[in-house]
Amino acid sequence: TSGHDYGPCAAKVAASISAAGDEAGTIMSVVPADRRILVTDHDALGYFARRYNFRIAGVVIPGGSTLAQPSSSGLADLAETVRTTGVPAIFANTAHNTDLTEALAGEVGNVKVVPLYVDSLGAPGSGADSYQGLIRTDATRIADSLGQGS
Repeated sequence: TSGHDYGPCAAKVAASISAAGDEAGTIMSVVPADRRILVTDHDALGYFARRYNFRIAGVVIPGGSTLAQPSSSGLADLAETVRTTGVPAIFANTAHNTDLTEALAGEVGNVKVVPLYVDSLGAPGSGADSYQGLIRTDATRIADSLGQGS
């Protein structure tokens, strides 16, 4: 072995990640239970939704593949779901093309597309240039979009 003990460093990083996750929960505590509804561009937030007690009401591109294409009837159904639930935002992964998501928002009207860091970190200075920053930034964007009176 090299003589290095990575245990203390790993424990420190794990504690930092855990603290960021807890902070995200606190940040999103402003979102009332009846507004904890997510509509996303890709099916990648299942764990997040379970951890923070959100419901995923719909996904623009089904199946999780970045190559899949939604059907026109699927998009129409999703537009109706967005209207019915009254969600004010559709969350889009910063790493993916948002054309379909923007089109859906335009179809529904009065809905904004909010970018989230899901598959990759942000650029230096973005606030999402570490995993901990990504969690806090996404939590803030969700809270700002879905919170009471937004």
